[in-house]
Amino acid sequence: MAHSAAFKIVLFFCLAFAVPFEMYGQPGLQQLDFKQLKPDGELKERLERNLERLTSERYLVSKVFRAGKTSSPADWPGDMEGRLLLSLVLEAQSLNVEPVQLRQIYEAIPRVVNKLGYFGPIENGLINEQQLSGNAWFLRGLCAHYLWKKDKTSLDQIRLLIHNLALPTLGHHKDYPIDPFVRKVNVGGASGTSQGRVGKWVLSSDTGCDFIFMDAVIQAYSILPSVKLRQLIDEMVTRFLQMDVLAIRAQTHATLTGIRGLLRYYTITGKPELLKAATHLYLTYRQNAMTVNYENFNWFQRPEWSEPCAIVDSYMVAFQLWSFTRNPDFLEDAHHIYYNALCNVQRANGGFGLSNCPGPIDNLLQVKEDEAWWCCTMRGAEGLVSALKYSYISSERTLIVTDFKTGEVTFDKGEVVIRQESEYPFKGRVVLTVLKSPAEYDINLELFAPRWSYHHQISLNNKPLSFDHKQGFLTALAKIQTGDSIVLTFEQKFETMPLSNTYGRPGYFSIHNGPLVLGSEVSDKTGEVSLTPVYHLMDKRVSKGSGFAKQVLFKLKDEK
Repeated sequence: MAHSAAFKIVLFFCLAFAVPFEMYGQPGLQQLDFKQLKPDGELKERLERNLERLTSERYLVSKVFRAGKTSSPADWPGDMEGRLLLSLVLEAQSLNVEPVQLRQIYEAIPRVVNKLGYFGPIENGLINEQQLSGNAWFLRGLCAHYLWKKDKTSLDQIRLLIHNLALPTLGHHKDYPIDPFVRKVNVGGASGTSQGRVGKWVLSSDTGCDFIFMDAVIQAYSILPSVKLRQLIDEMVTRFLQMDVLAIRAQTHATLTGIRGLLRYYTITGKPELLKAATHLYLTYRQNAMTVNYENFNWFQRPEWSEPCAIVDSYMVAFQLWSFTRNPDFLEDAHHIYYNALCNVQRANGGFGLSNCPGPIDNLLQVKEDEAWWCCTMRGAEGLVSALKYSYISSERTLIVTDFKTGEVTFDKGEVVIRQESEYPFKGRVVLTVLKSPAEYDINLELFAPRWSYHHQISLNNKPLSFDHKQGFLTALAKIQTGDSIVLTFEQKFETMPLSNTYGRPGYFSIHNGPLVLGSEVSDKTGEVSLTPVYHLMDKRVSKGSGFAKQVLFKLKDEK
């Protein structure tokens, strides 16, 4: 007993103090709290439109949280309920509002979960991976709410899910079927379906969705650590790393969520093999299942449609890999994914829909489905919130600007407030206005300078400011005070890029302006072709009914 107690004390210390040190590869640097960030401009508009959609009639608590019957499609107990809870918790913090639905959800939970505290039936000796995956979002929503409010209700519910749903699966994940010959690898629709049994496992067409549960369990472990739960996580991680995602044609959303789980576990354990494995799996995804505009194939080796759930995952993974490695290639990927993929699939109503997969066969980017309201509209919220959270990293007297988005940031114990006005990604001009600062405050600025930018200039109150260029960032030391203005300007490359992934087609190329992938629309009247970004700000024309399409792959006329 004494040994166990000592272990728990050491474990608590690691959980409490490892994350800020490890998270960004440099002591003292850490992600800012929601209270320190104030979105504005296009990101605020996207967040507000998405929240408006998530508080519309379709997502009323009375419709989603129904006693005795899950609202999630195709037998995913807890999936829609959990995603809605998670999205509302995150957007409430990012926009500093609190939708009445959150209180209603907590009032409804006791009526809609089973007697063991989770969604769906109590299986007799069977493990349904769709039930685990659906309840993973419920668990993550509870974790997010607890980390925000530190409330006993969420903590008690987390404890119930760990004890009654997670821990009973200990010893069985080592037998999770990963042999391509025992799984159906060419089945499934936009919402996955159960595909029969193998041993104790009831399997899904969304191959690998057991590891969506892994990510949620790891987050729960960071709140309520225990020896048994760590054994379960180690078992799941081991099985995840044994899976050949290409051979089994794993779902990319499940795979990328599993990678997020590895990175989450890395912040707890510091084990370098977890970071190495996460990097390898992300590069496997990037090489084999990313479209020309940085969306995804829903399954490896099956370029049928993209899914915003996976786009969000890929964005989060790319940024987190940069934060651990400081390799600018990963941060450039995050920019590409956000501006060309996530911003393309957000619809006029604030929801998120599906695209086709240009690249392997098709030269056109088109709308596959206007909205995946049952999952992606809710999942998109975490992508937008992550774009806010990932914009800055700070420590005392240091501000790292990783993306250029209009808004305000407060740091250094509230002593400094800076407003950013950005013309990026369309133009290279960013203005940082000091709204609050101690007199003659020394600040270390690090401003992202991606590969496609050049001719950088930084000025302080219209006077040139010297800087260094290292690891994809411009670093400058400035003495500032309230009212000062720092201006960054740069040019952006207009360039063609050959397809370089597995599905590359000789002679075909895409066209970029800075981080933006460009496409062409042909006018029926004039036949003229104009190049415009696939990025759009919830344009009503981008819909399935309109037949909207952009050519995003091109070939020289003399190429055959």
